[in-house]
Amino acid sequence: MARRVALIPEELISTYHLQKPEIRLETEIETLLENSKLPNDMKAKLLGQLITRYHKEIHTPAEAIRVSIANDQQQQMQPSEVEQTIDDVTKDIILSTAQRYSKFVPMIVDKLKSRQYSWNEWREMTVDGKPIRGSNVVDFFSYMLRNLKPTSEPKHFNHFLRALKEIRIPHSWIANKNVVYVFLSKPLKNG
Repeated sequence: MARRVALIPEELISTYHLQKPEIRLETEIETLLENSKLPNDMKAKLLGQLITRYHKEIHTPAEAIRVSIANDQQQQMQPSEVEQTIDDVTKDIILSTAQRYSKFVPMIVDKLKSRQYSWNEWREMTVDGKPIRGSNVVDFFSYMLRNLKPTSEPKHFNHFLRALKEIRIPHSWIANKNVVYVFLSKPLKNG
């Protein structure tokens, strides 16, 4: 049986063997089988170990590549900075909403803050820095992002709904069917 032989520089072989460890294992298996000095039971034991290593090497899945999708602003921030931008009230809002809709909360909050809508330390909604007494922004979000039948509309919800119309959020972000109906149908009056 004739074999073809090629001359390859030694430095290339070592890097190739490092990249392809299964080739090194194949060579070890061949040399073990050709070695006649060892007793057969020792050969069988060593061969079993080499075959096990070979199968682990061949069938090990490739290392997964981590992929993340984020907008440009979040890509520039470190993960700890992103977590710090979410305040306690926003965390409470996320916890009080349906899990399916909680992903929209940070986007809605950012849009509200860009139009001078915010809240104070008592969680009252503020418009241009002036609080709406008796309002609760967590209740507003909870009412809007849950579709519960027996709940009643929170006090001063019309201010929040006006703000939502102003920032033009998609109606698919609203879970409560009553709010969607009001959001799409009539203009809101002040008060």
